[in-house]
Amino acid sequence: IILNQLIFFIIHIRYVETGTSCTFNPTVTAAYESVLWKFNNDKVVEFEDGSVKWVQFEKQGDFDENTGDLTLNGLKKTQSGLYESEILVSGTLQTKKYEIQVIDAVPQPQVTCIRNSEGEVTSLECSVYPEVEVVTFIWSGPGFFKSPGKTLQITAVTDRTTTYTCTAKNPVSEKHSEIFLKDFTLPCHILLDIYPILTYCLHQHFNICIGQVTCEDVYFTYIYF
Repeated sequence: IILNQLIFFIIHIRYVETGTSCTFNPTVTAAYESVLWKFNNDKVVEFEDGSVKWVQFEKQGDFDENTGDLTLNGLKKTQSGLYESEILVSGTLQTKKYEIQVIDAVPQPQVTCIRNSEGEVTSLECSVYPEVEVVTFIWSGPGFFKSPGKTLQITAVTDRTTTYTCTAKNPVSEKHSEIFLKDFTLPCHILLDIYPILTYCLHQHFNICIGQVTCEDVYFTYIYF
């Protein structure tokens, strides 16, 4: 077979949530003679003369003989990387590349309420555990208030009578946790009475209380010191 020309198509990185599916579409508009799919230069599956031959990922893969599409199910982080299709159409080899990054969804963010020695709230810290890739944080509050980053500084002019929301997001998911700041103007021992499901308290020895409370099915933690 004489190849008339070599055509390249390159797309940007695509993020995929761990455990979900991803379909690679070579967008072939004419009948093709053969298809070869590769992952990081290693063969995945090839189709030629009406026969499909899998080299890897057969148990979690689907190959569409009509379109040349490759679908991988239950993706793992180890399957992040470069995928490539080589499709022969009327003697022309069409090559298309796809780069994917398999990442975990964002866990429910936790909010840590930090106080000074006088018991005043000085800042709110937002975090996720376990940590995930490519995560960003943003705080929102009354009106159009927005503050990017993990930390929300609490000052004398901060509205303490409303709810603040921490949003943690990455390219495949986002989750929110809310905190009513007025609740955390109370001393630590009163908070322990209000929220009986606190996990543990080290206040007597370290002047620190750490716990987890539920507020409308949203979990957050606080620290008092």
